Amino acid sequence: QAAKPDTSQLGVSSILQGPLRIPGLMRTAKTFLFQYNRNSNNNANIISQQMPTLLQRDGDFSETVDGFGNPVHLVDPATGVPFTGNLIPAERISPQAAALLGYYPKPQDGATGKLNYQIPALNRSVNHNFNGNIGNLVSNNTNQISVNGGYNRSSSQSTSLFGFDDSSRNSGMNVNVNWSHRFIPSNRQIRSRYTYTRQTNATVPFFANRINVSGDAGIIGNNQQADNWGPTGLSFADRIAGLSTGQYASSRTQSHAVNVETQRTTGRHVWVLGGDARYQITDSISQTNARGSFTFNGSFSGDAFADFLLGLPNTSTIAFGNADKGFRAWTYDGYFNDDFRVNQN
Repeated sequence: QAAKPDTSQLGVSSILQGPLRIPGLMRTAKTFLFQYNRNSNNNANIISQQMPTLLQRDGDFSETVDGFGNPVHLVDPATGVPFTGNLIPAERISPQAAALLGYYPKPQDGATGKLNYQIPALNRSVNHNFNGNIGNLVSNNTNQISVNGGYNRSSSQSTSLFGFDDSSRNSGMNVNVNWSHRFIPSNRQIRSRYTYTRQTNATVPFFANRINVSGDAGIIGNNQQADNWGPTGLSFADRIAGLSTGQYASSRTQSHAVNVETQRTTGRHVWVLGGDARYQITDSISQTNARGSFTFNGSFSGDAFADFLLGLPNTSTIAFGNADKGFRAWTYDGYFNDDFRVNQN
């Protein structure tokens, strides 16, 4: 039995549009537009997996069978002699394994199949979106200035098999300032546009800045920064569920862009000459495998989970270092366009 999770969806949108005049500041009404949208979604998926049995958690493999239904016969890796009664002595259980085992939920009462644990895993996302525009901030015979931009923010949260709620946050914004100038009495025109954009992304694991799981378990050699706190990854060659949680990552991308172009009409030709300059800024922080991971396949004792209790992984991997990256770059371009019309049609 499990409580029914929230699977609701809600969308809200609004728009405000019309002339805007501020006494003492704006004598002439400006064309104004503001839009706001919010969407939230709640979804749930059933996740089923196999957790270690109560006997296995204590090192008792007397009732454990392999994938073919045959009884497992444990061998002591230190002596090559089978463990008496397929029972690992308590003093032989690795303290690191005992600490990580505490994050494994116990099998649910009444479960009779191979999969003895099941939860409804919730996924929640919320998105906010803002857009605004002032079309005639300055408007006369020679100059026109308009401003528009937008901002959006989204967040999501997901529950894993072990109840670790990892979260992610994303935001983006853009601002555009457009200016055009007409030369009178000639028919020449110059246009300019400035654009600023910014995009941020962050993934925050459940244990970040909360509990140093691997450090408290006595596992050394991995990244100990608070952003990367959490359990070391575990995977098993048999059906036991692997232990994992997300990796911390953060990135921010910004750009400043300027466009200038001039237009001139002569006869049946409209000439446009222009160019762009753009400055790109990218900063990111991420580690590939900061906490490390262990794989157990039973090559030492004859059972993958028994190898875990004995602290004997078959393989281990880790990758961290030089997490901060910063990139800066200028880009330029120029263009020329001739709009030629054979006749008025």
